[in-house]
Amino acid sequence: MNTTNILYYLWRGCQMYRSTMCFAKGVGAGLLACAVLTMLSSRAMKKNKHFRHKTHRAMNAVGDLMHNVEYMFR
Repeated sequence: MNTTNILYYLWRGCQMYRSTMCFAKGVGAGLLACAVLTMLSSRAMKKNKHFRHKTHRAMNAVGDLMHNVEYMFR
């Protein structure tokens, strides 16, 4: 192996490490946002009956949509 190949492999290794770290940071930020939204929505669900009703309807609509998409792929 010549010097150019060694430098290329080192550069690629650094690039892969950076992209992996960016992905890991993104996943961590997504999990943190999910935890915060879960906490806030659970508080709202306990206090607000109208919010519970709307959330239940939205969950049913998404469930029906997923069922329809699954049916289309059969």
